[in-house]
Amino acid sequence: MHTKIVSAVEIARVLWYHEHKVRKGVAECIYAGNMIKDAGDLTVEEKQFHIERLLSLNDRVRQRVLHIFIDFHESDKIEKAEMRSLVRDYMRAMGWERQPYLAYLHQDALHMHLHIVSSRIRWDEAPISLSMSNRFKSYEVSRHLEKRYGLYQAGIRVPDEEWKELHPVQALVKGTTSQLATMNAIMDVVIPHYNYTNLDELNAILQLYRVRASKGEPGGVIRRNGGLVYYPLTEDGRLSRPYIKASRLQQRPTLRKLEVQFEINRELRLKQEERVTTAVDWVLYDTRLDLDAFKEALGNERISLVGDNHQVWYVDHKARIVHSGESLGQRYDASGLFDRLVPKEVYQQELQERLALQPRRGQRISGDL
Repeated sequence: MHTKIVSAVEIARVLWYHEHKVRKGVAECIYAGNMIKDAGDLTVEEKQFHIERLLSLNDRVRQRVLHIFIDFHESDKIEKAEMRSLVRDYMRAMGWERQPYLAYLHQDALHMHLHIVSSRIRWDEAPISLSMSNRFKSYEVSRHLEKRYGLYQAGIRVPDEEWKELHPVQALVKGTTSQLATMNAIMDVVIPHYNYTNLDELNAILQLYRVRASKGEPGGVIRRNGGLVYYPLTEDGRLSRPYIKASRLQQRPTLRKLEVQFEINRELRLKQEERVTTAVDWVLYDTRLDLDAFKEALGNERISLVGDNHQVWYVDHKARIVHSGESLGQRYDASGLFDRLVPKEVYQQELQERLALQPRRGQRISGDL
């Protein structure tokens, strides 16, 4: 049993996706939690209403729709009544049992899977977080439910290498993740597999995992001795203690070792700027985005933007290369990029204008179903 938690902007589109499959006969809405009627008696408009009235309470969160995927193993045999019970147990264990939610059973793949649709906005609490802690909690809940319902126990039988492929290394969150173990996992992914030619480029990658390599304070012992340490970062990007010396990490990413790697990477680096520049131009083609929306869209192309108003880097996770904005040209450096983006207020106003059409679009979609 494998779970995945994501978010979406428009409930109408999410419901259309599932209800379209219901109409085709390859899906079924098997349960409605905290709604006025049972799943089989609800119209599409009523389903949308129950969730939308929560969404309307908070317009500061863009991705307000909660969408949970539950995949079963091909060997699992579970009746619908047990699935309904499993869904209730999952939502209760996650602390989301008070939310209105719908459970859809899909049978258009090699093995059955469930989708739970709900709202991240809550009546009297902060929005549901999509942090790593909730994702890890979902993993633990899944292992418990496998035992309770006699399902394939993925946590026991999946080999370590396969588990690593399904669950990429996570960012370092102080007080939540183990600092040394998490840093070791990050270095195992970054140091040997990414192409970086200086410490700034390396830190552009590490920042995505809330880590920064540092030569120490000017005039300090670490810098005088040519040392290198790795700091955890707070959520707003500030250095936090304690740091870990490079020599304590499994990859031993010392300054001397990295300087050798910088030279090797310069020789190996191929001219792959075009993939990044094309992605940026495509994302901004015929549309107006603010910085956050641009980062999200660029992320869909497997490219992360790191930096500030003065300097930016593009981390290409497909080619595993870091490009500074300056190396790509004036249209892609910090100044050129921010000239092509719009202020957050302008973007939000235009987004609200588009969202204002949502009820009307939702009614049209519902009518087609």
